[in-house]
Amino acid sequence: ETLPGHARWLGTTWQEDARETLDSLAERRFDWLAVDHYALDARWESELRESCNRLMVIDDLADRPHDCDLLLDQNIGRQDSDYEGLVPTTARLLLGPQNAILRPEFAALRDSALDRRLPERIGQIFVSMGGVDKHNLTRRVIDELKAFDFPAGCRLLVIMGRDAPRLREIREAAVHMPIPTDVRNEVADMAQLMLDSDLAIGAAGGTALEQCCMGLPSIFIVAAENQRRGARALALSGSALVIDKVVEISRELPRAVTKMLDNEQRHEFSRKCQSVTDGRGCQRTVETMMGSHGRP
Repeated sequence: ETLPGHARWLGTTWQEDARETLDSLAERRFDWLAVDHYALDARWESELRESCNRLMVIDDLADRPHDCDLLLDQNIGRQDSDYEGLVPTTARLLLGPQNAILRPEFAALRDSALDRRLPERIGQIFVSMGGVDKHNLTRRVIDELKAFDFPAGCRLLVIMGRDAPRLREIREAAVHMPIPTDVRNEVADMAQLMLDSDLAIGAAGGTALEQCCMGLPSIFIVAAENQRRGARALALSGSALVIDKVVEISRELPRAVTKMLDNEQRHEFSRKCQSVTDGRGCQRTVETMMGSHGRP
């Protein structure tokens, strides 16, 4: 039996997981069942068909077959042909970052964010390397920034997740930064914090599309292999600066920050990245699910 490449992430067999999921649904039937897991494919989805009228898959790998009525892949540059032979011919595809599922506050604050994207100098620099940051890239970044000669008035805002294992270490390092550095964790107002920032440095994961929605000029670091495709697409479109490998941070980050300090270049990155997504992907997805194709 050929299993998905990430099958071990499930922690059990797909058969056992399917049985447990069906048991947890208590023999109820739902209009829609949404599935989002790299370890699951058409076999699991077919087993769950008895619990739903329609089935939606969220994916960004396009590396395995799916038994679904609707598939959402918010990757930049994704095309229908990427899923040819992997989904039923009747399945509806929602592809690309305009369908990105972002929290509603990003769309709500987008216009305000875009209105303030022309400052003559950088004030707040937003740093977020992901919720857990298991490779401690946050420390790598602030260590490089420690030696950077920032213009007067710059400050750092470092965002870490609730379960970040190096939170105390980063807070201690922040005390020794040459510019004011505020370290926060488990924030609930991410869109507002991005609105209030003038430059972002972060991992090229899901947060990247949030930053694009807010028109926030960004330097992305590829922290995992599944981020590489989207990051390269952003770089090729001129929507962001990308550091393709973690080992290149020491050499490339100072260069990238220097480039972003130039007002004209920073404004151009903002102009291009804001066209990547408007933050209304949730609305589009729901409209599709409730439309003629998705109505049970």
